[in-house]
Amino acid sequence: MNHPRLLSIAALAVLAATGCNKSNPDVAKKLAELESQNKVALERQQALERQLAEQQLTAERDAIERERQRIEDERLALEQDQSDAAAAKQAALAEREQALARREGKLQGLETSIEEKQRDLNHRDNLISGRELELAGREPLPAAEPAPVPALPVGDYGMFYDSLSSYGSWFQAPSYGYVWQPAICHSPGWRPYCDGRWVCSDRGWTWLSNEPFGWATYHYGRWAQLRGRGWVWVPGDQWAPAWVCWRENGSHIGWAPLPPETLAYRDCHWDNTVETRFGISAGWFNFVAVGHFSRPIRSHCLPLAQNAGYCRDTLNITNLSCRSNRVFVGGPDYQNACRTGGRTIPYYQLNLDRQQRPGRDLMAMRPRMNDHQLHLPAPEIATGWNASVRPTRVREQLKEVAIDRPAPLAPEVANEFRRHREHEQTQADQEVARLGGREAFNRRRSQQLEANQREAAALARQTPASETPTAPAAPTRPQRPGRPDRPADPVQPQPGPIAGQPAEPPAPPVTTPGETPTRPQRPGRPDRPADPVQPQPGPIAGQPAEPPAPPVATPGETPTRPQRPSRPDRPVETAPVAEQPSTPVNPNAAQTEAQGQQATAAAQQAARQAQQDEARQQQQEAAKQAAEATAQQEAAGQQQAEAFKQQAEAQRQQAAEAARAAQQEARAAQQDEARQQQAEAAKQQAEAQRQQAAEAARAAQQEARAAQQEEARQQEAHRAQQEEARQRQQQEQQQRQAEEARQRQQQEQQQRQAEEARQRQQQEQQQRQAEEARQRQQQEQQQRQAEEAR
Repeated sequence: MNHPRLLSIAALAVLAATGCNKSNPDVAKKLAELESQNKVALERQQALERQLAEQQLTAERDAIERERQRIEDERLALEQDQSDAAAAKQAALAEREQALARREGKLQGLETSIEEKQRDLNHRDNLISGRELELAGREPLPAAEPAPVPALPVGDYGMFYDSLSSYGSWFQAPSYGYVWQPAICHSPGWRPYCDGRWVCSDRGWTWLSNEPFGWATYHYGRWAQLRGRGWVWVPGDQWAPAWVCWRENGSHIGWAPLPPETLAYRDCHWDNTVETRFGISAGWFNFVAVGHFSRPIRSHCLPLAQNAGYCRDTLNITNLSCRSNRVFVGGPDYQNACRTGGRTIPYYQLNLDRQQRPGRDLMAMRPRMNDHQLHLPAPEIATGWNASVRPTRVREQLKEVAIDRPAPLAPEVANEFRRHREHEQTQADQEVARLGGREAFNRRRSQQLEANQREAAALARQTPASETPTAPAAPTRPQRPGRPDRPADPVQPQPGPIAGQPAEPPAPPVTTPGETPTRPQRPGRPDRPADPVQPQPGPIAGQPAEPPAPPVATPGETPTRPQRPSRPDRPVETAPVAEQPSTPVNPNAAQTEAQGQQATAAAQQAARQAQQDEARQQQQEAAKQAAEATAQQEAAGQQQAEAFKQQAEAQRQQAAEAARAAQQEARAAQQDEARQQQAEAAKQQAEAQRQQAAEAARAAQQEARAAQQEEARQQEAHRAQQEEARQRQQQEQQQRQAEEARQRQQQEQQQRQAEEARQRQQQEQQQRQAEEARQRQQQEQQQRQAEEAR
């Protein structure tokens, strides 16, 4: 932290030490070196501070996601336990979720402050001009990049299955296969493409996620909102800056993830009809005010209940195009978004790393910015066996899956998606059979991916310096939109006889294989025209004589050129007459034929002599040219020596002036030396005092932090004791209530028994009374009968 101050002190010490020497001319040079070292150290310190802050944010974000996953796992366990202890754990989980929400709020505040500091430190020049300014964010820029070189796959869906399991759960759906649901999806207000920010690039609007799983779920695959389940992600193998559709009006911008059915259409162009064709619901959108579009989105998203109104007031402006596996995401107008938002949105050139795979390093899959370059991990995963790879752990198999749509999906779209899935499965089965069957599949595919990664790394090492180091690319790069005044980077020249090697005496008579028909102008003679292609020496220059060779083209010449360019006035030589036999027609035919052969031999000898003369002339011409080149080099050397002399004289004059200035500065330094030493001593003493105060403050902060932690532990223990006491009281109260209920039940039972006994007694008494009345009636009847009988 004290590097710059130490360098400043060293600079003053060197000035004080060298000030006494009046004849030392290196004072200014040493001071300049120390100032440059001070500047470099300050920049390095700022870079380290930014990197440390980013690492802390990444570690905190990953810890939050893992804590959320643990909370989700414990909630699932609690769903199977309905006892009183489960209710207490549920309350504890609610408190942990509240604490997690507070941590997320603090994290978001830190991210905002870091973003502001980064913007203040970088001061990026994001201006683009002319037609490019009008097209930015809406359509691909005119300076189109060359077609990408097909990259070897270094991973497959297993990379998703392994790395995303730490942040959510995998399900198996009948229509979509294996789908992934993040643990954060149960948090209030969470939706895809909400925790991060938008930047503009040469491939359109690019989403930079703050979530540790964002490198995969927002650049590959698609999202779907399942009825009764929430948001799930369906894997895909094509990378894009984002897979979204757009809505906009003068005051608000909205975007929504594309549904899984769009996976069936790989190289297509999506316009404003994509929303109705695939049934994208209003509840899928994230809406923000235009002024907040360039800021972190999570805290500025408008309420979900207002989406229907915003969808009625906005127009669909989707312009997503796919060409040659290169996706451009067109949406809001870049110029209008910057003007309305009151701030310049960062504009980058994308550099994709097609080889990097997720590992233990939390920063490995995070986006990295370097001036106008945005480096994103985009491993190539397009393999034929993706549909046969399975997750290690599947939480549940979904029986019925229904996406929340405003209307049913069109039959042709559903059928196309079903055919796409069947084709993928058939291709995967063929690849599994090719790799040796299901038993050897996992081992063989891992070996294949590792071999691809080694081959891709070897290709990357062979890539020239002018190409992108992360993947094979074309030898030239397009002009960066952020710097219209900067020319395109040229191809690095390969070493050869002209560019990259020193001049050598030419060998004009011989043309090397693969040489172009004309050579560029010699650098030593700018006024000399380009040399014509020299013919091969044939059987004369350095080879034994053979039968006529002039009609045959040499390796360095084009095969359709019968005449030598060096002797355009010489007729084309034909084959010997002896090669075309004919039947003699008169007795003198043999003599005539012999004379013709002699004439042909003489012509051939004359031709060979002419070739020898021509070769000697060419050699003489080459010697002359070499001599001229040597003379020109000597003249250039003399001119360069003269320039060096002039430069040395100028340097000596500058050194003399610098020495005089140094002497003057030294005299001034001698006069101020005592005051500077006193000031330096005071500064050192003040610095020591500040360091002591800083150490004391740090010690006090540590003590306060330890005290706070101890107090927090004590409070936690006190809360635990209170909770335990409250639970005991609840248990005792429940026991008392149960005992009282049992006593009440016993009393009620005794009362019921007494009431039943009383009722039985009344019934028995009523029966006795009825029996007595019946007996009395019988007696009275008998008495009446007896009386009547008497």
